[in-house]
Order: sequence, then structure tokens, then C-alpha cells
Amino acid sequence: MKFFKLHGLGNDYIVIDEREENSVPEEEKGERATQLCRRSLGPGADGVLYLNNSQSSDVEMRIFNADGSEAESCGNGLRCCAYYHHGLENIGTGEYEIELPLASPVQASVQLKQPPTAEVTLQMETAGKYEARKTLELEDLELRYHSVNVGNPHAVVFLDENPALSRKPANAAVVEIGKQLQTHPTFAPTHGVNVEFVRELTAARYEMRVFERGVGETTSCGTGSVAVARAAHVLGRAPDDWVTVAQPGGDLDIEPVQHKLRGPAEWVYTAQLSN
Repeated sequence: MKFFKLHGLGNDYIVIDEREENSVPEEEKGERATQLCRRSLGPGADGVLYLNNSQSSDVEMRIFNADGSEAESCGNGLRCCAYYHHGLENIGTGEYEIELPLASPVQASVQLKQPPTAEVTLQMETAGKYEARKTLELEDLELRYHSVNVGNPHAVVFLDENPALSRKPANAAVVEIGKQLQTHPTFAPTHGVNVEFVRELTAARYEMRVFERGVGETTSCGTGSVAVARAAHVLGRAPDDWVTVAQPGGDLDIEPVQHKLRGPAEWVYTAQLSN
């Protein structure tokens, strides 16, 4: 089975193109994703992207997390998909629509000047639907967060609203709190939640660490960046223009009014799996 490894700011994915041949049976897709994503026993990744033909869009993308669960949407994965569909060595630009079976379709604009890195802008139906400011009782603290839907669920935690947490994301209890939220009854309907720990640097720049549902802490999260920018904008923290979300893997730019996400996608390698 041929596969392709790509990443968006270190948030890495294995791309399996099934448009000509169904490489992985439907009932095995989750299990195969778990096998492939094990970093010590396989290629290793945060998730697997299965690409297929679409009757209404240019390509269909399904996202399976490292634990085998299927996700609704993924900003970094969408950029990787758009770059792959455009052509990994196809210098130039292209406009594509990506179908997501569990979320609204996304428009992608790809600019490739020099492989292996493309600049991709996503035009989303909505740059995060802000739902509510909420409070949750955890084992040893009261957590204040903002619920945002970006096709998938997010809990945006501003550190200055949570005195019990460190004011620097590097010192936040990302894994401890992230794990608690995955099993909290509040998030049972969505089988967990993506959690962003955020520090405001300026009105147009935020620092974030993320614990992703079905994966754990990752170097970057595209939809998480959208959720942060949207929450900041609704709260009056951020301007109407572009907002930058800095993460361990690098920066993503979000335009929360026109519903855009801009950032790189990089091709790592192409390989063949023997079994």
C-alpha cells in the first residue's frame, strides 16, 4: 500500500489515496489508523487522512485520529489534503473544494512555489461558531472555558481567566487537564473535546498549546487556532482583521470575520507499506 506523509506545523498525517483503489476496507480504517500512527512500531503520525472521490467536490477527506476514532474536521489535515490533491510537485496555484462527510465542505487555495512546502488558505463556512462561556468543576479546580464549534468541538481556556493555572502555556497542565476533559460527562456526546490553553500576547497575537481529542498534545491544531481567534473576537479581545496563533510547531493566521485560515503544509516523504 502506497502512502504519503505530510504535516502542518508538525501536526503530521499519513495520506492514503483511495480514489482509484480502496486500499483499506471500511471496517478496518480505524484499526489501521491506530497501527500506522504508532511512532515506535510504524510510520507514526497524529492521524490518517483517507481520500476518496466526491460527487459534489474535488475530493473527499476523512480523518481518523491516532486512537482510531473518526474526526469531523481538521485544519492542518485539510491543508495537507489540499496540497496533495494539487500535486506535490505541481508548481503554481489551485482552488479546490474538499468534502468532509461529517462537516461542511471547505474551499482551499494552494500556492506552491517550491516543493516540499505549499502555502494553503482555507475558506471555511464559519470561522468557529461561538457557543457560550462555561464553567466546569474538575478534580482540583474550577475551569472557565469558552465552547466553540469549528465542525468539531473545542474548549478554549484563556489562562488569565483561570488564576489557578500558570499564565504561560508552557507551564499549563495541558495533559492532566486535557485527559480529564476527555472523560468528563459534559463532553460525552462528542466523545471528548479539543482543549486550547491560551495566553494573549497582543490583541492580534495569541500563544496556544493544545490537547487534541483522540490524539493528545500536538504541536499544532488548525481548527483549534480558529476556535481561539473566534473566541477572542467575540469577547472583544481581537480585531476584525487577521489574528496570529503561535504554537510549538509555528504560527497560523486566522481571519475570524471572513472565515479564513492560512498556513503551510509540507510533504515529508512517499513510501510503500509491505503489510
